[in-house]
Amino acid sequence: MKLHALLTSLLLALTAFPASGQTSAPRQLTEASTIRALLSGKFVGYSLPGWADTEIWEGFEADGTWTGTLLGRGPVPFSGRWKIHREQICVLPDQENHVATWFSGWRCRVIWIDENAERLSMEYLDPRRASFGALMLEVRDFPSSVQVR
Repeated sequence: MKLHALLTSLLLALTAFPASGQTSAPRQLTEASTIRALLSGKFVGYSLPGWADTEIWEGFEADGTWTGTLLGRGPVPFSGRWKIHREQICVLPDQENHVATWFSGWRCRVIWIDENAERLSMEYLDPRRASFGALMLEVRDFPSSVQVR
């Protein structure tokens, strides 16, 4: 299911209830199946506020493979595994990756949704930067495989 279609379904469900006249704040996604549907087979990208030269793209393949690239002074690729645990997205980097120096074991992060803006957000991968809070995600489908003729 595409992100837009899933977010539209969530928005339609919310409009079935009377409006309180207030705009809603982003809320934590608490269903593992919803998180999996929104992120499995997708790339998500985000950057730190005020860090024009630093961006991360993380890919969550359907088979549990996690790949990504840290963009800054040059592309730094990373990889590992991902899973949903206790309504959070968790990643475990391969030990030879630079990202493995940021944390040990699994790194789990909450996913938030802003229904008004139809946007997802989560914390930065590096827990030392967690003080930045929830960062808005750009979500993209994995590119389709290229056919060789």
